[in-house]
Amino acid sequence: MIVYLPAPVLADERPKDVEVLERDAQGGATKVKFDGFVMDVCTPEKTDGCVNPREIGLDQGNRAIDYWPGKPASEIDRPLPEEQSGDEKDEK
Repeated sequence: MIVYLPAPVLADERPKDVEVLERDAQGGATKVKFDGFVMDVCTPEKTDGCVNPREIGLDQGNRAIDYWPGKPASEIDRPLPEEQSGDEKDEK
């Protein structure tokens, strides 16, 4: 069986017409349709065979950080700020 998945979406190439097909109890999108594909939306519980919600313009899910926090995320037990604080910038 061959499964075709859409290519990763670049920030400036977000699909324009994203249709939310299903939502969870909190109102977050769980299944969407865009560019002719129906895809599950990635969640902490679902990480394979899904689309990152921010890649398709949804305002849910984790935000990418633009700095190295000093160790892998699996070793950090607290939420990280989106931007590096001034003190941390000076240390590097």
